[in-house]
Amino acid sequence: MGAGFFARLDTSEEWVDVGMGGQGSFPEMIKELIRPIKYGPDLHAAQWRPAKRILLDPSIQAGAPCIEGTRVPTRVVADLKQAGEHIKDIADHMRLKTAEVNAALQYETRSFLGQKSPVGKPEVPKPGILQSVGLPVI
Repeated sequence: MGAGFFARLDTSEEWVDVGMGGQGSFPEMIKELIRPIKYGPDLHAAQWRPAKRILLDPSIQAGAPCIEGTRVPTRVVADLKQAGEHIKDIADHMRLKTAEVNAALQYETRSFLGQKSPVGKPEVPKPGILQSVGLPVI
């Protein structure tokens, strides 16, 4: 499995792989994978949502992938998790929902495409087992 750049030409409902010289696609297979890019009035890319709860916007953190509605980069969440912090602690410290932390970790894991991911499998917080740790202020 590789990556492709798909576009819908004119008013057609057909998606083509622009990187493969306009090769056709199976819309039912790629429908869930295609995330539209929003363009600004200057016709430059303004926003891209590559995954649920994840936003790339050049005006937020220089376009680094962030948790939507925040300025928290997904990489910061992944670094904290890799350093041994628990998901609940990360969420509490950064005023996030655990689902947002998990979304950031899943995005970071997927973005390594075949490389060794710096993030382990997202954990499910266990009720009643919470350690108090000091996290860096961002």
